[in-house]
Amino acid sequence: DQFDQQMDQVNLSTPQKNIYELHSSVLAQDWDRTSASFAKLNLQSHPSVLPLSTLIEKSNSFKAKKPWLAVLMSSLIPGSGKFYTGDVKDGIFSLIVVGGTAFQSYRGFSKDGTSSTVGWFFGGLATGFYAGNLYGSGKAAQVYNQNYWLGIEKDAEDIIRASY
Repeated sequence: DQFDQQMDQVNLSTPQKNIYELHSSVLAQDWDRTSASFAKLNLQSHPSVLPLSTLIEKSNSFKAKKPWLAVLMSSLIPGSGKFYTGDVKDGIFSLIVVGGTAFQSYRGFSKDGTSSTVGWFFGGLATGFYAGNLYGSGKAAQVYNQNYWLGIEKDAEDIIRASY
């Protein structure tokens, strides 16, 4: 911020100032300002411009995963919210654990009725695993989105550093 305020006093040409503004807006993930900075440049003005334009297209095309949708999906079919976020192994694990404990509870109640200790034990476990699956599905969507933007930030830093 301090450099931005004093940039007018630095002896930089207009193209150099435009490149600085582009790099600053990309690193701040201010995509509106980035688009305005691109309008001032041509693709050959700096080695970072073309790779950054590709990266910005990637950021503009990103469809964020919705935590509420992941929770809703997992409430219907345990583990499906994890599938939605691309975490297939965790989705399969959730489906097996929740389904397995619920099935064991069902077997206990079918055999001994409502007085079944096994039924209540596995019913409690299944409920706990089911609740954990719902929470984990919502969290998985948040982590997916966060990791995507961290990847964009890292790629932008790599492109900018490699251009000097």
